Amino acid sequence: MTIDENQHPVRDSDSVIVPAGVKHNVVNTSKSKNLKLYTSYSPTRAYFLIHLLKIGARYRFMGIEVLDDEGFVKNPDLWTDNLSKSMAKTQFDITLTDQQLKIILYIRDYYKKWETLPMLKTIRDEFGLTTSEIDEQFKRGSSTARGVICKLAGLPKMLCIASGC
Repeated sequence: MTIDENQHPVRDSDSVIVPAGVKHNVVNTSKSKNLKLYTSYSPTRAYFLIHLLKIGARYRFMGIEVLDDEGFVKNPDLWTDNLSKSMAKTQFDITLTDQQLKIILYIRDYYKKWETLPMLKTIRDEFGLTTSEIDEQFKRGSSTARGVICKLAGLPKMLCIASGC
């Protein structure tokens, strides 16, 4: 299987998810067996991760580097909640709770609508939390809670840095 000019071996019973807009091709190389191919399409904004490999501090998806050298998501379309959980653990020593994940998803949705982060007051009001509770859940070292949430939400690096990450 070729995905974005990278060859990937595919065997019987394998599943492959191709990100939206990526060139791909499947060729049956068997001389004796027919290829059975089942396809399913989903909205382009669906977030899938089929094959995320952690190699040291590097993450790869189908041969593409997912994080930059500072641990920021390079392509927001490759973000998943599982990637966020892994980043939280390895970069901030946070094991995400359901509530923290809901906050991260809220931030992503807010960003999609407004192309910026909500103020801390907006997050507090939406989730009925105090600033101290949000800081306790997300603030790490010199990184602000908003900055950490921004980074874990896979939003643009400069926005996250401006927010204190």
